[in-house]
Amino acid sequence: MVFIDGELLTSKGWEGELDPHSFYVDYQNGYVYIGVDPTNRLVEITAQDSALVRTSGPAHGKVSDGKGPVIRGLTFTQYAYRALEIEGKKHFTSADEPTNEPVGLSEPATYGKEVTHALIENVTITYCSHVAGYFRGDGLIIRNSLISDTSTEGLYVIGSSDVLIEKNIFRRNNIKQLTGYYPAAVKIFNQTNRVTFRDNLITEQPYSNGVWFDVGNHDAVIVDNWVENAQNGIFIEISRGATVAGNVVVNSSTGLHVLNSADVHVYNNTFVNARVTVERNDRVAAGDLFDWHASTGPGLEQREGHIFVHNLMAATEGFREPLLEFVQKASLCGKLQHPQAKEVDGNVYVRSPFVLASGTVVPLIVDAPSAGENCSSKAASLEEFRKLEPAFEENGVQIDASPRSILKGPDLGHFELQRAIANAPSSDLLPADVRSLLGWNETEAKTSGAYPLQ
Repeated sequence: MVFIDGELLTSKGWEGELDPHSFYVDYQNGYVYIGVDPTNRLVEITAQDSALVRTSGPAHGKVSDGKGPVIRGLTFTQYAYRALEIEGKKHFTSADEPTNEPVGLSEPATYGKEVTHALIENVTITYCSHVAGYFRGDGLIIRNSLISDTSTEGLYVIGSSDVLIEKNIFRRNNIKQLTGYYPAAVKIFNQTNRVTFRDNLITEQPYSNGVWFDVGNHDAVIVDNWVENAQNGIFIEISRGATVAGNVVVNSSTGLHVLNSADVHVYNNTFVNARVTVERNDRVAAGDLFDWHASTGPGLEQREGHIFVHNLMAATEGFREPLLEFVQKASLCGKLQHPQAKEVDGNVYVRSPFVLASGTVVPLIVDAPSAGENCSSKAASLEEFRKLEPAFEENGVQIDASPRSILKGPDLGHFELQRAIANAPSSDLLPADVRSLLGWNETEAKTSGAYPLQ
């Protein structure tokens, strides 16, 4: 990264492309070219790969005590690779794939034990040429911190158990706008267990996903977060067991994406201009591009058991997508005929009815597997969906009106209900353990969406 008077410049392929806001590095001859006269200007370049690497191996003749660092109140900025890293069993360089630990399906007792109980608190990490940090080790806590303006991901948590990430702000990741690459503000990766992601703000992510649990994660807890302007706001892939509750996801291509996973339980979230997608395809370990990744998650016939209850989904006139979709690859027609979800009920769907220029009605819900073409059907209403899936949405409510008619101030980001929703379920559909996570009483838990009716 190169900066002039604090402005981050964009990289170019040769010096002939330069303008006042770009730079070119001639690696062969060791020159950096910029497009302005540097006289009386502050010109900076990232020179160090990292600020702090907590090694798990011997250092200066001493062996590791296994205790994670406590880092509070510091600002780290402008690093050429990552600002912080906590090692596991291996020492990785920038030439290695840092997420390959463990490799293959592994027992939790065999990893995440080298450096444990690190605490990162009230820290700012900005302008790293790759990620803000790679973190490994059980008992990790990251809280009250700002992670911003990284070239790819924000934070990576890898192969760790009993982790807490709370009350942080994540903004502007993948500032290089890389394509063919799948970044996230927060990547929880490779066989983590019991990671809690709570009360965080993810914003300004047009080129990045929000929080992504990927490859063999178990028993995630994702509660009370706000995600806006992301690709996939909350993404759960190749994982088993997650509770997603009390979150608000706004203006994101997909608010929640569940892919090739099992037992994801989704309660009382609010999705505004952010569809929900539950999907399975034929990806298995054999012949897969990423080899062992798929083997860490549920097998082909185990990608089911999801619960989608008491959520509120709202769309403005500019949003032309289904609010809920169950997607299954056509090649699985006849092979997987059972629903991906075991319970779908008590959800509220709010949007003004609209028809595309072609005369096609935009479906409210897409259902697969079903009897339609390629085992997929489109339902323009809850009534049509109930015909496709008679066991689902007995207590669901469809409101054919603008979100302004039921929400307090959606144009200003106020998504609380104005009043109780007519015909909404009066019973408490929220399990006691999830209600405890949200800190709600039984009366509050009768409301659909992320905000109890006040």
